[in-house]
Amino acid sequence: MLSPALALLGLLFVFPVLYAGYLGFTNLALVGARSRDYTFTGLDNVVRMLGDYVFVKSAWLTLIFVVGSAIVGQSVLGMALALAAAQRRGSDPTHRRLDRDRRLGAAGDHRRARVVRVLAGGRDAFDPAPP
Repeated sequence: MLSPALALLGLLFVFPVLYAGYLGFTNLALVGARSRDYTFTGLDNVVRMLGDYVFVKSAWLTLIFVVGSAIVGQSVLGMALALAAAQRRGSDPTHRRLDRDRRLGAAGDHRRARVVRVLAGGRDAFDPAPP
């Protein structure tokens, strides 16, 4: 059952990645004589790439952007905004939803009750009295 998925994964992902890695160690060109007759150059391309100021500057700016947007922008800033919004409302939205469900008679939603019961340390989500 799993073999067709692995075959497609290998064909559409693993093989192109490995082939692109191999081509990175050659002098292949898109047009011209080297597009048909290319040779293996080894680490010459990598050494030339790491010595190029434009590549190093681009890699550094990309790293700053990823750290700034993904770690600081999404995680830290998102959590700060969520906490500020929850404080401004004056209550935890999860508890407010459970109170609303109890008032509306949604005690039949056993899946949510079980999850909240486990998260609340074993007590029933719809029972306000402690165990």
